[in-house]
Amino acid sequence: MELRFVSSSKEKYKEIKKFFENSDIDVIFTNTRIDELQTEDVEKLLSDKVIKAYKKVRKPLFVEHTCLCIEALGGYPGLATGSFWEKIQSSKLISLLKNEENRKAVVRSIIYYFDGKKIKRIQEELQGEIADNPKGKNGFAWDDIFIPKHSEKTFAQLDNQEINKKKIMRIQALSKLKEYVKKQQDENCSVKEIKKLIDEKKLILFVGAGVSMNAGLPSWDYLIKELAEELDFESEIFMEMGNSLELAEYYELMKGSLNNLVKKKNKEWHSEDKGIEDSKIHKLITKLKVPIIYTTNYDRWLEKAFEKYNGENSYTRIMNIANLSEIDNDKTQIIKLHGDFEEQNSIVLTESSYFERLDFHTPLDIKLKSDILGKSILFIGYSLKDINIRYLLYKIESIWKSSSYHYDKPQSYIFTTEYNPIQEKILESRNVKTVYSDIDNAKEGLENFLNQITDGEMDSINKGIKE
Repeated sequence: MELRFVSSSKEKYKEIKKFFENSDIDVIFTNTRIDELQTEDVEKLLSDKVIKAYKKVRKPLFVEHTCLCIEALGGYPGLATGSFWEKIQSSKLISLLKNEENRKAVVRSIIYYFDGKKIKRIQEELQGEIADNPKGKNGFAWDDIFIPKHSEKTFAQLDNQEINKKKIMRIQALSKLKEYVKKQQDENCSVKEIKKLIDEKKLILFVGAGVSMNAGLPSWDYLIKELAEELDFESEIFMEMGNSLELAEYYELMKGSLNNLVKKKNKEWHSEDKGIEDSKIHKLITKLKVPIIYTTNYDRWLEKAFEKYNGENSYTRIMNIANLSEIDNDKTQIIKLHGDFEEQNSIVLTESSYFERLDFHTPLDIKLKSDILGKSILFIGYSLKDINIRYLLYKIESIWKSSSYHYDKPQSYIFTTEYNPIQEKILESRNVKTVYSDIDNAKEGLENFLNQITDGEMDSINKGIKE
């Protein structure tokens, strides 16, 4: 991949070029004249600069600014450019600290990357102090007066090997840039693959609890706390006494059944004051044009969304064996794998019901086995740690391994905003590719992802600067 570095400093380019030497990223020096904003606000300056540069280059690029901020001078000189240092010289700056005992300073390496869609800001810093006099001849700008922490030499006194160790703030920032660009490449590739599968009708969507939570429904932990209150337990203590399945089982034993709870939740979760139009995620799901959607959620917000945006006859809800005869290939199938609050006996909530679910021999399981043969799966709204998805994937993997066509198993995907290399590796072993979002907010991240694979049905959510 080619990546433009926009700067007038060839010295800085040499350092950055060296860092990327053994990677598949080819950094190209681009000395494009940019009329910079006259401001001390680094975010305004660099975001404006990187956008102006892109308008001229029209290629993925980044700018890097390293600021020297001296504590005794209130953070000055900060954003000072190379021309500033040519005029003032290091010795003149040191003279301002002649009677100062406080020599503390910090160097910040700030990178702004832009690919034409979104800006990525990366910042790393290094603590140090200002020398009594300029020392050393290597480097440029303020390198001869800044002594990094745990060193007795200025940057200008360090040899090339030492600089790589001491200029750690830039190395760390560039490392994060490299990691981010790689993830972007992987994500872009995955998005293209997923869109192709959707066009070919070869993708099945799995929708988890995260989708409902992002639409305003309560989390599982919140539901367990409600169980505690009904049983006159302190919720914090109750939640430490067992896992969620055990606690739901205990509730059923104490109350005789889950009927009252299910009725209560059914009424609360589907009340008239909850508007489906408030959930961009559900709207985007209806625009995906996938023929089959499986969900482990109990609510009916998916059905409500299809009714609102695609019409009342646009889907078939499948909860039991009787519904299988109602399948219409011209309608989207919504399969409620863990039941629906409307049909109380279908709910998988307690430990016993979950153990029965693990047998994987119900009519819905047989349908699932049939559906997944020759099709890829996209999981959204699930945590990488979710035992439901991990067990499901394990069972699917077992089915394929029992055949002589294991290596023909279609690629599947899971979208997430949580980075976990351990879970990623396990999922990879089951032929599931993890598609990450750099947006920390789970709701915005999923909205943005769905917007990409639906060809921008709605304006992109991910605009502006993302930390």
